[in-house]
Amino acid sequence: MRWLVFLLPFSALQALDFEFAVQEMIYTGTSLNRYDLCPGFCGCFSRRLSENRIAITESWKHKTELQFSDFLIIDLHETVHGFSKTCPGDAPIHTCLFRFSDRIGAVLHTHSVSTLALSRLLLGQSSLIIDGVQIPSLFHRSHHCQIEIPIFENCQSFSTLAADLESVLKKKKNVFGFLIRGDGFYTWGWDMQEARSRAEFFEKLFQTEILLRCSCP
Repeated sequence: MRWLVFLLPFSALQALDFEFAVQEMIYTGTSLNRYDLCPGFCGCFSRRLSENRIAITESWKHKTELQFSDFLIIDLHETVHGFSKTCPGDAPIHTCLFRFSDRIGAVLHTHSVSTLALSRLLLGQSSLIIDGVQIPSLFHRSHHCQIEIPIFENCQSFSTLAADLESVLKKKKNVFGFLIRGDGFYTWGWDMQEARSRAEFFEKLFQTEILLRCSCP
């Protein structure tokens, strides 16, 4: 049944309740911090509510202390709806991903030590390629294959980064996440559970990659 649901665009399913989406993201903040993926005020979460609207965390909210008031609704052009709040700075990245595919239902921006360290270890490189890894079913395939993770320079303009991201997504297939140098990692999924599982999977890959690179002469 999960495979059947994944093949359907989000627009073909019932819109998600804002309160339910918020509860998912509150739980995600607590869950990810067990692995130090979003320490303190770092990171940003979003969840699709309908074809054109998403729920997203406000900027600078502690991810283990999220409350209902720490979320807002924006459309896919970063217009805030029903709240007297400011749109988060990296909203263009989130909305770019939701516009790119209606099969994306949740986006996570994590900010672990390993993502910061690895992106800085790979100075001058535009992608990280990991080969010979067993891919779990949460990537909708299960075998050893090569994973390419794009790396973008932190230009301090999320609109520019979003345009660069859209260009890469159109050229490359099977991209499930990307690094911004010095500013963490983004991944996504059909729902929040899938996005969270991918974030945890990639974190293990990054930790392993750092160990291998630092232990090799």
